[in-house]
Amino acid sequence: MLYASARISPQAIGAFLACGLWAAGAGAQEFRPPPFYSSGLGWSAGQDISGAFADLLSNNTFKAGGTLVLEDTYKISGSNLRLPENFTLTATRGAGLDVRTTSATDTSALFLLSSGVTVDTVTFDVVNAPETGYSGAKPVSGTDYHTKRVLVVDGDGATVRNSSFSGNVSMHIDVRNGDRFTLDKSSFDGGFYQVRIVGGDDAKVTGSHFKNSLGDGIKTTATPTGDGPERMTVSHSFFEGNARDGLDTAGGFKDGQVRNSVFHGNGVSGIDIKSLYKSSSDFDPSKQNHNIRISGSEFIDNSNGIVVTVLNRNGLLTEDNAHLMPHGILVSDSIFESTTAKNTRAFLIKDGYDISWEGISLLGNVSELRFLGAEAPSLSGTNIGGTIAANGAPRR
Repeated sequence: MLYASARISPQAIGAFLACGLWAAGAGAQEFRPPPFYSSGLGWSAGQDISGAFADLLSNNTFKAGGTLVLEDTYKISGSNLRLPENFTLTATRGAGLDVRTTSATDTSALFLLSSGVTVDTVTFDVVNAPETGYSGAKPVSGTDYHTKRVLVVDGDGATVRNSSFSGNVSMHIDVRNGDRFTLDKSSFDGGFYQVRIVGGDDAKVTGSHFKNSLGDGIKTTATPTGDGPERMTVSHSFFEGNARDGLDTAGGFKDGQVRNSVFHGNGVSGIDIKSLYKSSSDFDPSKQNHNIRISGSEFIDNSNGIVVTVLNRNGLLTEDNAHLMPHGILVSDSIFESTTAKNTRAFLIKDGYDISWEGISLLGNVSELRFLGAEAPSLSGTNIGGTIAANGAPRR
């Protein structure tokens, strides 16, 4: 079954081949300079490299297309250290960075990733982030987590793979309107939003593990002008024990897909397909939640498997524009399961229309649907329903 095979190691470890970066092809060989190794820079295990790293960037030693190989674990702090275009930050197995925040309320990035930057096989551990044991849905910034962001993607085509992130910070990865972001075989433990996608299109998340966030595993948001992420794909990933949602699409998930993924024990829901209408920018076509496909996935011991939410507190969503609320959502070939005595539900639809499911299984104490009709006009609630392939006891 998918659930058994989808358990992903807390630290996704990829093989490091230094020559692979150099010999990736004749074209790459022609333009990529030899890599820098941390030992060659005179760095020793446990050393604070904050100043040295900043100097190597400011004096242009680390150039576009270059590579740095970390051979041990080093201490680092700092703000907005920009990795140049097509730079690769990588590490030997188990090596990485012990990140130290300098203030509980500092919102700056540790690293800014320019277009084409690759982060590969690096361990990021925010060692002085708070561990308050908070288990509710409204953690306090500066108290339950520090507001630092570890990686901020500020360009197109950036890649993070085979890397691990831990510590309660505001965000481990914040993609700021960068297109074609790729996240592969990486793990996250703690943090508020572990990964945030702001307006960028064609993001791909594969084979990654999101656990124990104080908020959401992945959060989408739109830019101030209303540009939301489109054509995002999440596949073969595992979301567990996040305080709120595994995936929250408050910024839109237009033409998005979730495939072959597991959502286990998340506090509010596995996925919350959420549309907020607070200003005119919220009606931007790219920010809408429609044409969404969820397939081959498992929702286990979540209070709700999938939630569809409309927030219309200012009444901006009316009968004239109600067609923009979440719609065109299809869930197929997926399992909703409760392995305990707790009653859960597959679908909590607060508002929305044209939402269907087919070939789903309800195992254990799982009800199919609750519809609220909470805040949207009368179109809400039409054409909702689907077919159940199986009912039964939970798997053992």
